[in-house]
Amino acid sequence: DIIKDTPRLRSIPNHGGYIDQSGYTLIHHDEFNLMEYITRQSNENEVDLEASINQTVNTTLESGRAQWAIDLITDSQKHDQSCLKSGALVFRIHHWIGDGLRLSQLGSRFLKFVDGSPAEIAAIKKMLRKRRNHNHHAADMNANKSAFSLFSDRLRVLYMFSRDFFTALTLDKMRPEDENCIHKPDTLFERDGRSTASSYVDFAHIKHIREYYTTPSKHVTLNDVVFSAFCGAIDRYAELKGQPIKEGGIMRCMCAFALPDTQSNRTPGDTFNNFLLPSLDMAVGPQYAGNREERLRTVCGTNNVMKTSMVAFISTKLVDILVRLGLDSLILETQKRLWKKHSLIYSNVPGFEQRVHLLDATHTVERLAVYYPNMVSQSIFVSYCDKLCFSLTADYKQVEDPNALVSAFAEEISSWMEEINLQKSKIEN
Repeated sequence: DIIKDTPRLRSIPNHGGYIDQSGYTLIHHDEFNLMEYITRQSNENEVDLEASINQTVNTTLESGRAQWAIDLITDSQKHDQSCLKSGALVFRIHHWIGDGLRLSQLGSRFLKFVDGSPAEIAAIKKMLRKRRNHNHHAADMNANKSAFSLFSDRLRVLYMFSRDFFTALTLDKMRPEDENCIHKPDTLFERDGRSTASSYVDFAHIKHIREYYTTPSKHVTLNDVVFSAFCGAIDRYAELKGQPIKEGGIMRCMCAFALPDTQSNRTPGDTFNNFLLPSLDMAVGPQYAGNREERLRTVCGTNNVMKTSMVAFISTKLVDILVRLGLDSLILETQKRLWKKHSLIYSNVPGFEQRVHLLDATHTVERLAVYYPNMVSQSIFVSYCDKLCFSLTADYKQVEDPNALVSAFAEEISSWMEEINLQKSKIEN
């Protein structure tokens, strides 16, 4: 059913696997052999499970066929020949097929929680609930406003739109980045020579850090904590490589996030690749050394501005208009100039917060890994089974040691927790 409902899962791209306008060839449903895309591997030693995952995700997807694969990595001592008793489910899926959020949602179609209910992503349910509550609240507020207040609101929106429209038109004119440890200024990410690495941290630690800094007057999100720790990891990695970031240095990322999944923005039969890429300045440099609270404060401010900004949305609409006018070459050159001024694409994709099972509760999945091998230097954070995964797909020419960078993220979270616990013990004593 998933294959039938998602045409790109049974499509062969006509462009060698990279995103462009060349289209794809659809494999007829009755000719599609699902089992060709599912493989089972036997892992002799459970402690090597993460190493087996790492080896699998660094295997290139075959060309000339649909660009995805499912790998079941099993512990040979804990399963029989008929089912997955314990191990990992690795879903490798080319980013050309769709954006991470909606692809993660596909899991609810074949994964279950321990009680037998379909696996759902809690963060998505929360976002939808907040959006509905916000819409109801806004409608109630507008009903009680005077004509002057409504007019003032419209003027404010018009001002913000005009400001963001001008910014969107001049994005590619922004000052270039300074040279840093993971990106040579004014260079594009390469298409070859990529490597994927991952590290895991306790999701409870992320929640604990958020709760520690959240007050009645200051709301801190999980993404604020994760992005702040990621910036700290960049500083750690820069020091390790002997290329510390200078104070006031500019380092940027493009933050990928999906648009609301509604019928109005959905193309019939093809529900993916509907997302925005706002530009974010990263909170890095010696000014944050020994001051994680200041880094978090900066990140919170940056994220709050992004949430109300229309720049990325306007840019997307301008691109759509230029495509319709046949100005594809102009778009490509503009996008190249813009991408050259960013170190990476950052994407925080929510995952399952409970343990999931394949088919039923007897098919335990110790690790659920989802990787998007086309995107270069993209960080994807997925919470699953009380773990948050930092996955980095890096260009060899840009990130010299991806394993050291993902380890730096885990070290930053660990050190942050130690700092909080030390502060708490001082207060208690």
